[in-house]
Amino acid sequence: DRRLYGAGDFTIKPTVNQTILRAGGVATLVVSDPDKFVVDANAKAGVQKGLAKKAGVADASVMVMLSTFESRRLLGRQLATKKVKVDYVIEFVGGTTEADTLLATLLAIDTTALATEIMTQIETASGSKTTYTVTVETFTAPTAI
Repeated sequence: DRRLYGAGDFTIKPTVNQTILRAGGVATLVVSDPDKFVVDANAKAGVQKGLAKKAGVADASVMVMLSTFESRRLLGRQLATKKVKVDYVIEFVGGTTEADTLLATLLAIDTTALATEIMTQIETASGSKTTYTVTVETFTAPTAI
């Protein structure tokens, strides 16, 4: 079962002599209810805003696509665990210096701190009505796209 849902809409408009750059990466989340999570607008907003805050960019600079997938691991027998894949794109105005700064910031992101920020942003977006247990299992720094 693969579902794909997105959040975010790029609104950056360059001025004269500015270049818009895009970089994309992937994160894997372990959440309490993956199927509900990927269709929950508050969860999508929480992931988008949490990543934006940790990256030090505006919310509108981040777009996320959420999908579920099954991961198998062997512990005496094969167990299937459903997880959430986050494909993200960060759009920003700048050049090599700005790209290097963003990359350094993203490489320094602590997965536990990112998970906490995502949960906080979900609670804020939902008015504390929606909560999930979120663990960021993997987070890859973006590459230019």
